Amino acid sequence: MASNSNMAKASAIQGLSAFHGMSAQSSPAPDGGAVGVTISEMTHQGKVNVRCAKGFHKKLSDIVGLKTDVENNHFSATKTRFAVWLSPDETLVLTEAGAEAALCKQISDAAGKQTVSVNDITDALTSLHMKGAHVRDVLAKGCALDLHKDHFTAGMCAQTTLSHAAVTLLAVAEDEMIVICRTSFTDYTVAYLCDAAIEYGFTLKA
Repeated sequence: MASNSNMAKASAIQGLSAFHGMSAQSSPAPDGGAVGVTISEMTHQGKVNVRCAKGFHKKLSDIVGLKTDVENNHFSATKTRFAVWLSPDETLVLTEAGAEAALCKQISDAAGKQTVSVNDITDALTSLHMKGAHVRDVLAKGCALDLHKDHFTAGMCAQTTLSHAAVTLLAVAEDEMIVICRTSFTDYTVAYLCDAAIEYGFTLKA
């Protein structure tokens, strides 16, 4: 598998946050209690897309440091990395910022004669962290998936749309979700989430 010569660089130059130009804002909970959801960007995170056959997952798991051959619509995670199922032959790896170039090179080198596609897509995607008692209620307003805690349980993921934006949702816990969207749709997605969260109260950390 051919690899980009720039992959060998030890670290990437950090660009602007996807929240650049946004201002922190909040809306109190109507009942005077705690806000229903807190929204923030998961900064300093690299993103690597890998497409490979099932037989390569043992090597991929060893390189990434967690299980990549997970059940359909599930993800595995450590404190700093996620391996997200996107399709039977596609995995999205979320990793520490600056580690993506070395990770791409390791995967490419390990592929040998196997057909493996690996791409650094860090700048293409934004990860939003949402936490609070009404996270699922806010997301359900613009998403056709059944996000009830008994159906979309912790450890599950899904590609869907949120209003008109294509997103990938990761259920971290009953009251905690990660929303991955295209960087170019960050402003739209954040504005939508804040609007949908008004009735519960929200805090946007920017």
